[in-house]
Amino acid sequence: MPVHKFLIGQKVVFQPELGQVANRGEVFIVIRQLPESDGAFQYQIKSEMDAHVRMVRERQLADL
Repeated sequence: MPVHKFLIGQKVVFQPELGQVANRGEVFIVIRQLPESDGAFQYQIKSEMDAHVRMVRERQLADL
């Protein structure tokens, strides 16, 4: 059974996809693990800089 790669509270780097607005390499904190959608886990992450919260796919995150 697949499991989430990133844990709640873990610091990650968000890698935006084409058309998404974000500072490349900005550090975020995982605040919630979400269920799979279209075969990929999703997460809610919060920016360390401005407390902006967004929902992203696992492939858009990298270990810090």
